[in-house]
Amino acid sequence: MLGSLPALRTAEAVVDARPDCVYSDYGSVGRPYSESGSPRGLASKDNRSGSGGSRNLSADFSTSVKALRAWGAKPRTELEIQMINIDVRAAERRISAPSARPTREHQRDARAWSKFSGLNYTTCLRQMMHPLAQGILGQRVSARSLITALTKKGLISERAESYHQHSASNAASRVTTLGESGLLKADKDPLHVSSPDAYLEVVLSTELLRAFDLVGGPQDDSHSYVLKHVAEEFFRDRLGSFSYISNGKMIWAAAVLDLPMRSSAVDSSNALFGLDPLQVHYLQRMLRGPAPKAHHHRPPGLIHLAKMLERFASAEEIPVRWDPQDALHEARTTPFHEWVIEQCNPEGDGTPEGGTRQRLAFDYWHGVRGSDHPVAKSPEHLLEILDGMGAGYLAISEAENIAVAWNQLQRPE
Repeated sequence: MLGSLPALRTAEAVVDARPDCVYSDYGSVGRPYSESGSPRGLASKDNRSGSGGSRNLSADFSTSVKALRAWGAKPRTELEIQMINIDVRAAERRISAPSARPTREHQRDARAWSKFSGLNYTTCLRQMMHPLAQGILGQRVSARSLITALTKKGLISERAESYHQHSASNAASRVTTLGESGLLKADKDPLHVSSPDAYLEVVLSTELLRAFDLVGGPQDDSHSYVLKHVAEEFFRDRLGSFSYISNGKMIWAAAVLDLPMRSSAVDSSNALFGLDPLQVHYLQRMLRGPAPKAHHHRPPGLIHLAKMLERFASAEEIPVRWDPQDALHEARTTPFHEWVIEQCNPEGDGTPEGGTRQRLAFDYWHGVRGSDHPVAKSPEHLLEILDGMGAGYLAISEAENIAVAWNQLQRPE
């Protein structure tokens, strides 16, 4: 139970924490910023090793000056060269860190997280300022929103007096029942919030969940334990780190986003989320194989998130906020597609009357759901799909009959 840590009394007490002085931690002693102006631990590799990056750029500039002299061009003065080098170093510092100084929101979050987790303020500020925590698929997720989420949603919290009968003084408060291993595990397996990466684990999990489309309610195939493993593989392949995400932190991330969710069973530690299950299945296939052959069920934000994580891992490039569009989006339905699947057997086996058309329609529908082939735009496209999959004579023949029937429906009266 989180209450085992003295600093973790109630979410409300932590979130209400305010700095006595906004810049009180930026004195000459223990200053959490390097001389270059970027947070320690967040600068680029060149900045961490001194001015290596600047030396390389300066060398390139010197080479350019020599080349200009060779062509008879007027070289810049030494003062101009020095000014250019200063500008280059300043630009490098701006690129290396998400911002020159933390905002007031970063500072408030760092103080709240410090009180919540027991970590020191400087460590928490580094987490708040991390480039991957500034919002990739949406607005930045604040530490205070993480804390309040633990007691805001009924599925992961209870009134204090019902969870701890002896807590009479906290009768009006709520405490979380969420533990590291999932629902109802707070006492036996409390959330691990005192590790330096705890905040980022939840934030990155929220980014992955943001990639999916929401559906009406919790889905059996959008399972917290499944998504926990999906997240681990996704982050490991792209970041080389965060290869362990607990079931509890995945549920916590869903609570932060206020996703529709419910317990997967009575007294279960797992939760079901209101995410498109076909998109979850697509990502599973992408990570584990066999690779999807069509992409109409690809989560809309997946490409951008993957690209930003890979660029950060390879070159410490600061992620750019997503413009919610998928340029490679494939249509999930067409009028012809809807007409074909209407002919499936309602019972689901494709053969209500032994008809070839019903079986073909069911097999086609099953392939679309599993991302084995794209959505058919027309009868001709359906024939191309079947031919590419090596369909037999009966299937091709029935597809031709379907084409005739569809074309007859399209003729004006």
